Amino acid sequence: DEGLKKYEKMISDDKDAELLKKDKEVIAKYYVMLDEVLQVSRQNRTDEARMIITKNRDNLVAVASKAFEDHLAYNIKLSDEGSAAATSYKKTATIMMIVTSLAVLAVLAFIGITIRKNVMSGVDSIKDGMNKFVETRELNFRISYDKNNEIKEMVDSFNKLVTALENTINDAKRTSGENASVSSELS
Repeated sequence: DEGLKKYEKMISDDKDAELLKKDKEVIAKYYVMLDEVLQVSRQNRTDEARMIITKNRDNLVAVASKAFEDHLAYNIKLSDEGSAAATSYKKTATIMMIVTSLAVLAVLAFIGITIRKNVMSGVDSIKDGMNKFVETRELNFRISYDKNNEIKEMVDSFNKLVTALENTINDAKRTSGENASVSSELS
């Protein structure tokens, strides 16, 4: 009885409840027979008690065995179905994890490529600007860069350097012109 009461908490569906009811009915029949045997036995009618046991034994054992075997077979069927469902869920979860991982890798690759492209375009812009400055030697040349990041800071530093160089050369020209003017006045 204790085992069946504990099992009641784990009933999975209506058929399981029906099979448990049959189990309880078989056990109840057993207890009725057992009480009858005990009553007759207490009256010292042992032959009659043996006859009750013998008469009911085969039928009761067959009915109990059938009820318990049916219930056990049903529980095995349920566990097989649960196992198949769990295996299916595991496969689905594995596929979802692989797809998610691939999607994350694709997004990371895209982000990496985009960052590299942006950085390299800025570096190429600085490199091309410096090469043009060296080739043309135009002091009014400036590199233009629209993004606000570390590369912009490098571009601004280069442009400040060119401005300082332009001012220094212009000062040197003006000073040189003044020196030539003073030199010609002195001569």
